[in-house]
Amino acid sequence: MRRFRTVTPQLAGRSIDVHFPRYDAMKQEDREEFRSVLWALQRQLPVDEEPLLAEHHWEMLYARSIGCIGLLKLHLIRALALALAERAKTITEAHLRATAPLEDRVKEMLNAALLGEEDLAEPEGADERLLGLLGLREITRESAILAPSHKPGGRAPGRDPIGPEPDEGRERAVG
Repeated sequence: MRRFRTVTPQLAGRSIDVHFPRYDAMKQEDREEFRSVLWALQRQLPVDEEPLLAEHHWEMLYARSIGCIGLLKLHLIRALALALAERAKTITEAHLRATAPLEDRVKEMLNAALLGEEDLAEPEGADERLLGLLGLREITRESAILAPSHKPGGRAPGRDPIGPEPDEGRERAVG
C-alpha cells in the first residue's frame, strides 16, 4: 500500500498512515511478546495434544513469519491442515517445516517490510527543509533537493510528432 499513500497531493493530505509494526527480535520485549502471542495461538489449535511451539519452535516460526503475526497465523493454519490430514495428534516440527514459506519468499517479504518501515520513518531535519522550501529559512543545498516530478529516464509529457519524418532532399521510391 506504500505507493498509494502519495498518488496525489490530495490523497496524501486526506489520509493517515497506520503502521502495525513487526515484532523486532533485537528487542527483548518484542521477543517475549511474540512468544506470548505464539503461546496463545498454540493453545487455540484444535489438536489432541497442545504443541509446544512457543517453547521449542519460536525462533523458526519467527524467522519464517519475519515477526508478523498475520504471516505466523497463515503458517500455523497450513501446518494444522497438514496435521489434520495426516490424523496426527499434534503439530510437529515436520509439519512446520513442510508448510514453511520458502527462504526466497521470506526474503522478499522481509525486504518489502524493511522498505515500508524505512518509508514511514521521518527523516531528521524534515521541518527545517520544509521551512526552507516555504521561504522561512535559508535553503541549503541539502535541503533544496525535491523529489523529481517524473522518474529518471522517463519520457517527458508532450506530443510526439506524427507522420513521416521530412527527408532532406531525398526522394522516396513508391511501390
